Amino acid sequence: MIDKKIAAAPGIGQTAKHFISRGNSNSNYGGGKQLPPYGRRLQVALSRSASWPDYSGTSRDGKHVSLYLILGSGAWKRARKAVASRTLFLMLPPGEDPTQYDWSLLAGHDPIITLVEGVPPTEDEYNSLAAALVLDGVTRFLRSAGGDGRAVRHLSREVVRWAE
Repeated sequence: MIDKKIAAAPGIGQTAKHFISRGNSNSNYGGGKQLPPYGRRLQVALSRSASWPDYSGTSRDGKHVSLYLILGSGAWKRARKAVASRTLFLMLPPGEDPTQYDWSLLAGHDPIITLVEGVPPTEDEYNSLAAALVLDGVTRFLRSAGGDGRAVRHLSREVVRWAE
C-alpha cells in the first residue's frame, strides 16, 4: 500500500536526534506519531483564533492563516528566525522520514507553503513528504521550483498516483 512505498523512498529514514534533544518530542499526538518540531507551538496558536491576526500571512479579515513547512539542510536555522517573525509553521528536520510525524495540524489550512533553507530535499523526498501530508489530511502544498520564483503545486490525486 502507500505506506510501504513512502517508507521505501530513497533518502528517507534517519533518526531525530536533534529533534528529541531540543525537548520538542510532542510524543504520541495522533495514532502514535509525534508532532513535528514546533508542533506544540502551532497547536496552541491554532487553538486561539482571536490571536491569528498577530501572525504573518493571516488574511485581512483574520479568519484564515498561512501555514508554512520549513525544509532543507538549514531548516533548524530558518525555524528559529520564523519564531521571531511570528510565522506559523512546522518543520521537517533534514534527513527525517516524514511519515513518522503527525501532520494533521496542517489539514484544513491549505495550501501549505514550503520554505526551503540550504540544500533542498530531492524530488523523491518531496514526493514522500507530499504523500505523508496527504495521508494526514492536507490536500495541497506549494513549493518553490527554484530561484526564478516559480512554484510547484502538489495535489492529493497526483501524490496518490505517485505512491501507487
